[in-house]
Amino acid sequence: MERMPHWLKGAVESIAEFSNETTAHGVKFFFQGKKLSRVAFVIAWFAAIVYTFFTCSRGIIDFRSRPTGTKFEVITEDYVNVTFPTITLCNINKLQKNYLESIEDLEPLYTILGQLSNPEFTDTQDNSDTAAFDAEWAPYNGSKVMEMTIEEVYGNGGPPNGSVARCYIGDQECDKVPALEESGVYSREVSFHGNCFKINPNGLYKANKAGSLGAMTLVLNSQSAQYGPIDMSEPSEGFKISFHDYLSTGSIANTGFIISPGFMYTIQLSNKLVKMLPAPYGREDCVEYDKEPNYRTTRCYDACIFEYLEQKCGCRPFSRSDAESSMRLCVVRDLFQCVQRTYLFITRNHKFSKLYCAHCLNECTHETYDHAVSPAVLSNKFAEAILEIANTSAAAAQAAQQQNGGCDSLNTFVLRPFKKICEKTLSRLTKKITITKVLETVLMVKVVFPVIERQTVNQIISYGLSNLLGDIGGVMGLFLGASVFTVLEFVDFIVRAIFANLPNLSKKPKSQSKEELEKE
Repeated sequence: MERMPHWLKGAVESIAEFSNETTAHGVKFFFQGKKLSRVAFVIAWFAAIVYTFFTCSRGIIDFRSRPTGTKFEVITEDYVNVTFPTITLCNINKLQKNYLESIEDLEPLYTILGQLSNPEFTDTQDNSDTAAFDAEWAPYNGSKVMEMTIEEVYGNGGPPNGSVARCYIGDQECDKVPALEESGVYSREVSFHGNCFKINPNGLYKANKAGSLGAMTLVLNSQSAQYGPIDMSEPSEGFKISFHDYLSTGSIANTGFIISPGFMYTIQLSNKLVKMLPAPYGREDCVEYDKEPNYRTTRCYDACIFEYLEQKCGCRPFSRSDAESSMRLCVVRDLFQCVQRTYLFITRNHKFSKLYCAHCLNECTHETYDHAVSPAVLSNKFAEAILEIANTSAAAAQAAQQQNGGCDSLNTFVLRPFKKICEKTLSRLTKKITITKVLETVLMVKVVFPVIERQTVNQIISYGLSNLLGDIGGVMGLFLGASVFTVLEFVDFIVRAIFANLPNLSKKPKSQSKEELEKE
């Protein structure tokens, strides 16, 4: 019968001794009880080890993937001032009809330009795809309007300042509110969306009253009678409106929505502050607010688009206050030859931002304004009140003109060209305005915070180091009755056992006599 090696026998005895001392549950039963019971405990214990190893491995993989989640916090404090958003308003009609008619060749050119908005031009940078378009505008190449800058055309031909007919905050006119009195109620900005309005342009006004008491009410005139050729990409009438942080640019194309004449829109806002985690847990392409408080992704994208247009077309379409450039402003000829089709290529190519604007990082912390829109039809009584104001203004203008001799006073050689303009203007003022016409051009917007509060959305680490240690500790404690000290006990036992048996492993076993074997 082959005997157990001396070193192995010593190891088994050491393990049996250790099993009675360790804090791990079940190990001592490997050496106690009947054989079947001992085998069952060994199988159960090693099955628990396998499951523990599997669970711990999965936890480590999850931890290394750095998953994140979100946590919503609503901050409500007495007398908190919520920053009122900047409101961008762009009339869908970019150029007024009377402006189109006053400049030779501008109206037919504007009509031709609208063809590029046709969805059939999938690649507007392909000359073969737009050959018919080029053939139509080519006869006008020598026109004087071709030398006018795009900024001049959109700036002068856009909707007049009277488009924002009234502005109230509560029952007070906006220009009487201290925060808006100095900076102005609105500013104008020329872009591819036309000559747009920015209300509360510097973000100085803070909302401190909830509901109607702190609501901003806007009465807008869409100037529907001044709509020129229909742009099939925007077949509606009215304005596009968006709400944003004053340092951001209003992304009318992406976040704006249309408001049309004849309706009153109640827009309920909620202010939300979103805080994303920086790398390695959150976005790796993320700019921290503390480091660059004035950085905005939308401004970076706008600058990127302008740089691309400058490279492709050799000119800049509009002046920008936040960027200096020595390049010339684009003229109308550039608009037809390059600028419009390149801009449409940018807006239709969903990969453009990744390919050309990869340097525009996201913001780790950004402010948003969620909105809920409730439209209602304007009443005839409201239209009658507007009609009374309009007729009073028209009568006053007519009386003042007649008192000064009317348009005939301009019937001199020098002033005769202005007589026709005077007659046209007076005709428009004295033209009978009906309730129907008021409802076709006027709309009202009421912007309100239902409650004065800010919602904070924090991105949090959903599975961090504490979660990992908790899972490992839980499964080890449940199935093995082990803890960190148990692991240390096993490590200590293994190290001591190895060093204790090293001399025995190097020695040759002694040959035993026949008598010793018989005794054993």
